[in-house]
Amino acid sequence: MKNILITQRIGKNKYGEYYDYLESSYIKYLNQYEINPIILPNNTKDIIGFYKKNRCSHIILTGGDDICPSLYNKKAAKLNNNLYQRDLNEQILVKYSVEKKIPVLGICRGFQIINVCLGGKLTKDICEITNSINKKKHKVNFTKDFAKKMKRESIIVNSYHNQGITKPQLATNLVPVGFSDDGELVEIYNHVKLPIIGIQWHPERKNFCKDFDEYIFKLFLK
Repeated sequence: MKNILITQRIGKNKYGEYYDYLESSYIKYLNQYEINPIILPNNTKDIIGFYKKNRCSHIILTGGDDICPSLYNKKAAKLNNNLYQRDLNEQILVKYSVEKKIPVLGICRGFQIINVCLGGKLTKDICEITNSINKKKHKVNFTKDFAKKMKRESIIVNSYHNQGITKPQLATNLVPVGFSDDGELVEIYNHVKLPIIGIQWHPERKNFCKDFDEYIFKLFLK
């Protein structure tokens, strides 16, 4: 059983109070693997100390709200400090994972924050550049080498995102292995040297490529 650090969203209730939350679908999905989820509170003062104290071996950066534009656009204003805390926490985790070669899996927003932390950028509204993604599902085409490895050319995945990454926006050391149907957006990547994987879709929600998601998680855990 592996202790895996998992990040979570920040919300705000009708009384103006901020709270952390993680959709129960994540835990339900992770139950099928040998994973003991260690959920990170966003107001934790010592992120690395929390990771070490709980004897974690892997990190999952989950989905959620948009990443603060100031992280990839110097001219953009910083958003609400309470919401921005998650961005700062995940920056710390990505930096630490690179230093210590810790396996990291980025899911949707996590896919995007890894790219930003490694020097990449984001497209704020993917509707401006692509028509291939609808509200329910879309196709992901594998690169030639990856298709040969997977013995399949494409998969169908769910669509729950409004931000995305084009190939020119991808961080230098991230290698794209899958693109949206029109080729505009990167949908899956891996790091050229480190155990870092990013997927733009949500395996914990209703999905259309369960066997491929299982492959990704087993690769991540290995």
